[in-house]
Amino acid sequence: EKKWMFTGDFVIWNFPNAGNPQKVQRYALEWAHALRAMIAQGPELLVPAHGLPIRGKKRIASVLGDIAGALEALVQQVLEMMNAGETLDSIIHTVKVPAEVLAKPYLRPLYDEPEFVVRGIWRLYGGWWDGAASRLKPAPDSVLGTEIASLAGGADVLIARAKGLAEDGDLRLACHLADFAAWAAPNEQGNLQGRRTRVGGGGQAAPAVTRFGRAALSPVAGLGRAALSPADRLTWAVHSLLVAVLVWRHEPWRDELQAWSIAMATDTPWGLFPNTRLEGRPPGWQLLLWPFAQITTSVRVLQLVAFIVGLVAAWWWLRLASLAWWLKALVMFGFLFTGGYFVHARDYVLSFMLLVLSVA
Repeated sequence: EKKWMFTGDFVIWNFPNAGNPQKVQRYALEWAHALRAMIAQGPELLVPAHGLPIRGKKRIASVLGDIAGALEALVQQVLEMMNAGETLDSIIHTVKVPAEVLAKPYLRPLYDEPEFVVRGIWRLYGGWWDGAASRLKPAPDSVLGTEIASLAGGADVLIARAKGLAEDGDLRLACHLADFAAWAAPNEQGNLQGRRTRVGGGGQAAPAVTRFGRAALSPVAGLGRAALSPADRLTWAVHSLLVAVLVWRHEPWRDELQAWSIAMATDTPWGLFPNTRLEGRPPGWQLLLWPFAQITTSVRVLQLVAFIVGLVAAWWWLRLASLAWWLKALVMFGFLFTGGYFVHARDYVLSFMLLVLSVA
């Protein structure tokens, strides 16, 4: 009577999750059929599993039709290429969804994306083998990596080239070389510990990769996470100069001096815990200040510590935030970044840096 439609995960305000790399087989064509069946019911209110509800029969039909159409187009293109004898590699890099379709707010490729759906379609109709002889019964990764590294002149050569490719934005190819290096020398340069980096942008890699464990770029993880674009470097430099001037001219407030005073008055690091029990938060900031407070009483040292932590936090923000350059810059030059976090020498700057790193 009310004509409400509860769609579950068939509608998630992102590209349909019909090719999830970490899930069992999904069925893109049947997914589209289900959406068409929903349209036929004539719902007037659509309530998805994720995102905002949609009201209006025509609007709902338009949204469901667009999602179904995108999936149907992928299935049609993939099957046509498979029947023509094309390889999975060729299909993956050929079949696309038009950019204007992906630009729609309910088809953004931020969780799943067309390339993953294409793989699922191939797996459904063609099996798990992609047709390459070397991937039917492959050699162990470690053996392959060792051989490639030997031909290249060592794992360090592969790492260097992967770094160069990452700097140039070719993160797909960089991932291949990084994997070869890690397989060849898994215990060198922390290859197994830092195996994740942010892969995306420029059409080179999937935006959804950040959601699915991120691609392995172990040897270049340091560079991949630390390097900034020219625009970001300029933003960081200008912001750092501005903050340095503001810090120099800033007279510390009472709550800034309180943390410094506690650090100076405490004989041992573990003594900070009872001395900060009324502060309302763990003594992380005081612990960082404590060794410096044992050497000098100058408040300038307090400000210098906050400034350095702020520089690192700003660097990581620019490197890790998945926003347009101008948006990151706009946030940086706002009050919280410039004043509340960095100029005022309080634990907010440390908390912010840890927050950025924890979600990276």
